[in-house]
Amino acid sequence: MHWVVAMRCARQFSKTLSVKMLVTVGRSMALLHRHGREWSPPKGWARDRLDVTWLHGAPNPIASLPLQYQRVVGEAHDRLGPILTALCAQTSHVLHADLHQGNYRFDPGCDVGVIDFDDCAVGHPAQDIAIAFYYLKKYSNQDELQCAFRKGCEELEPWPLDSPTLEALLVWRALSLCASVLTHENSKIRGQAAGYLGEWAARCERWLAA
Repeated sequence: MHWVVAMRCARQFSKTLSVKMLVTVGRSMALLHRHGREWSPPKGWARDRLDVTWLHGAPNPIASLPLQYQRVVGEAHDRLGPILTALCAQTSHVLHADLHQGNYRFDPGCDVGVIDFDDCAVGHPAQDIAIAFYYLKKYSNQDELQCAFRKGCEELEPWPLDSPTLEALLVWRALSLCASVLTHENSKIRGQAAGYLGEWAARCERWLAA
């Protein structure tokens, strides 16, 4: 992994994703995790830990939700707490923590460059993967892309999560976004919450009922 290559590759944003691209992204995440595990932070270095639902200082938003969503979000939050604590106790190191499609760019040969480390945090590698998978839900070939990502990752690192853990972490990502959007300082971003609340609550309902 070389920063110069990453910056060269970061010129092209792809609105479509192929299996070949996602194999490369999975391999890149595995490399990031390897570096994160082996890296020794300098004295005084500190980042948020991902053993909580509400990230980056966002306050608990439950009381500000419409009444029809408060129960399900509250129950999901309570159930996630022990899962996150146990997961991060197993192993924790620095993660990208926001690897959506806007943060990986491809050159014509599908080499990938990873950008935007503003949200990097300390957590379990499974959380990084769940965040990346959360944003693949809009693609009709989501399952195929996830399998490709996993293939690339497993070329370098063991796969760090099972299906129940992934489902829990997809709910965690939804709720962390809920808090971030609802409490954002920008009123336009806060106004976008209404369009997502139903989706976030439905994901919680499905997970709690499983």
